[in-house]
Amino acid sequence: MTVESLRKAHQARPFIPFTIWLADGRRLLIPEPNHILVPPNPARTLVVLEAPNEFSFVDLLLVTSLDFHPAKAQRRGGRANGNGRKPA
Repeated sequence: MTVESLRKAHQARPFIPFTIWLADGRRLLIPEPNHILVPPNPARTLVVLEAPNEFSFVDLLLVTSLDFHPAKAQRRGGRANGNGRKPA
């Protein structure tokens, strides 16, 4: 997996939630863009927020694939925003 592939997934607009699969079988869900920090090139480590005050440092060489979840993005889009109205 390249840092550029992760950067594209992270910066996609509209953002599509995705799962990062690691070589040891773990998976890390990225439900929103602020749950991952993708460093500039040539760095090999990314930071994934897993829960409030819980995060992982992940070596990019351990990332085997990304799975995208467009249905989750559509469900999020129907939620009301902070003022109680649906987004336009």
